Formats: sequence, structure tokens, C-alpha cells
Amino acid sequence: MENTMFNMIAAILQNGVMDFYEEMLSLMDLFTTSSVSPQMWQLLPIIYDTFCRDGFDFFSEMMGVIYNYVRVDTDVFLSNPKHLEIVVTMCKKVLTTGCGEDVQTNACKLLEVVVIQCQGRIDAYIPSIMEVCLERLTRESKTVDMRRMCLQVQCSFYCNSIQLWGSGDHTDSRQSKPITQSVLQTVDQRCWPL
Repeated sequence: MENTMFNMIAAILQNGVMDFYEEMLSLMDLFTTSSVSPQMWQLLPIIYDTFCRDGFDFFSEMMGVIYNYVRVDTDVFLSNPKHLEIVVTMCKKVLTTGCGEDVQTNACKLLEVVVIQCQGRIDAYIPSIMEVCLERLTRESKTVDMRRMCLQVQCSFYCNSIQLWGSGDHTDSRQSKPITQSVLQTVDQRCWPL
């Protein structure tokens, strides 16, 4: 069925037929749930072009497919630097514009998946991912979910980093207490001041 639908999906996305985006993205999600064919990889740049052209209205619907690209076929996702660049750029655009918090929360969820799934393989992108999430934390949030997701992206990186240090907790030289306690206390104080 994927072979039959591929040209139609590509044509709808490329020609901006927005009335059918949700259906096409649902089909793509279905086609990439357990494996991602080379044909489906050709659609990632088209999704990005659609996102850039038509705004952020369908980012939440795009997220399932993009999640599958990252999670189901991580090696192919990372084999082409353009793939990672597309996903990070999309999430950064969502987080730095006036999108609604639900859409921004989805962008954070996707960044968290990227950080966890691609651990140790995307080091060049980590600073910009952390920066955009921290910057979003400094702006007003109407929901706790938004703040929580920004923090989860940070924690996913720090937890993976701490695991790399080996067993046991290292000491923060500035405060003579375990570094995880120091990091969590700092985050707590900055994000939920009394």
C-alpha cells in the first residue's frame, strides 16, 4: 500500500493541499511505525518544506511521523546530517515563535526523544537544543506542562551525561554536595521560586 500511496502523499504535501494533510500524515505515521523504507525517507525533506511554507498549523500531526524517523530507524536518521538538522530546526522554530503552548510542548517532547535516542551521537547539536529550551523557560508559560517538558529535555541530557561518568555521584566542587543534587536544586530554585 505504501508504494501505491507514496506519489499521492508527496503530491499533496508538495502542492499545499492542506485539506488532506492530516490524512496523509496519518498514513505516513502508519507506514513508518515498525520500519522506515527508503521511499519514506524521501518524504522528510518534503515535510520540512511543507512546515516552512504552511506554518506550524500541522506540526502536532507531523510529530508522529518525525518521531518514527528518529525512534524506529535511528541509524539512518543519523547517517544524513540533514535529517537531524531538519528536526532540530523545526523544533527551534516552534519554540521561538508565538505558537501555542501545546505545539511548543510537542516540540520539546520531540527534542527529548532526539536527545535520549541519539545519546552520544549528536554532541554538536546539544548546546543549541539546551539553549532553546532554557530560553523558552525564561518566558511566561500558562501551563506547567510547558515548563516541565523544557526541563525534561535538560534532564534527559544531564542524566545521560551523569551515566557516562560512571557509577556513583560526583561532587560539585563549588558546593561540596553531589552534583545531581546541586543541578536539581538550581533548576528548582530558578523555575519555581517561592
